[in-house]
Amino acid sequence: GLYNKLKVFATEIDGAWTFVPVPGTEQADGSINNTADSTINAVVMISGQTDTEKLASWEFMKWYTGAEAQTRYANEMVAIIGDSAKHPTANRTALMNMPWTRAEYTEVAKQFENLAAIPNYPGSYYLDRHTNFAFLAAYNDDADPSTELLSYINTINNEITRKREEFKLETLEIGQTLASKRMDQALEAIELLKEKNATKYTSAINAAMYAIANEKVAQMDEASAAFAAFLDYNYIVDLNAIEKDSTLSDVMKTSKTKEITEKVKTQSYYINVTKQTAEVKNGGYEIDSLNETQLVYFIAECLRNTADALASYEKANT
Repeated sequence: GLYNKLKVFATEIDGAWTFVPVPGTEQADGSINNTADSTINAVVMISGQTDTEKLASWEFMKWYTGAEAQTRYANEMVAIIGDSAKHPTANRTALMNMPWTRAEYTEVAKQFENLAAIPNYPGSYYLDRHTNFAFLAAYNDDADPSTELLSYINTINNEITRKREEFKLETLEIGQTLASKRMDQALEAIELLKEKNATKYTSAINAAMYAIANEKVAQMDEASAAFAAFLDYNYIVDLNAIEKDSTLSDVMKTSKTKEITEKVKTQSYYINVTKQTAEVKNGGYEIDSLNETQLVYFIAECLRNTADALASYEKANT
């Protein structure tokens, strides 16, 4: 974007400037983290089509986002409007085929390898909109920034909850954290498991109770693994190992995670904690409807989710 603006509005300095990857921060291993945020556009297929129409739509989407179409579009834009019309394509081949100088493309390619997209979620537009309202009130009307932000919290939370329910996603009560919800779910499931007089779980239950009392990430992971050890397929441990494996690319992690998830779905104990709800809606279920093996899996997954949530809180506070 800045490149295009300078090409259009600062022609007097054309040829007197260049660009390089954004400045970064030195890491513990001496490398430089110069990751930049990446915006995203999506191509969607409208529902309600016949199988033939879906296939045709998919073929069009592949063509539209493919190297040939993206290259042709980008180069025709430059031919008509000039260098300021260079298209920010996500297609690597099309990016390479644009009329960059060798020096320009070298720098663009470097930054292309260091991008991160900001996660999006249903209702996120309300967060940006209302924090902007709060900023404008403070800037233009001398309102107290904290008061203005706090006045919008319920409005933002209500919209996020509404959108999550629309998409049949799990919700939290006002003031409730994901970690506290998962721990409460685990405790309820543990009490039900105790009623089944299954003494073989005593050690795992003690580990879980200790982890919940202390709310420590490492203890949650250990307790989760203790319950996962009773299952036919060690889903929890394998997924954690994949996530922590620095030798795997994000694509490989996604592929391996999908493979394991598909395997575990074939097991009778597969229970998704996000579908559990006091009111059976959105395809959900009640914890007391689970059998012994399902309870073990449920507790293991609750503890693993709690560990992930606690880790994210710690990261946010550092």
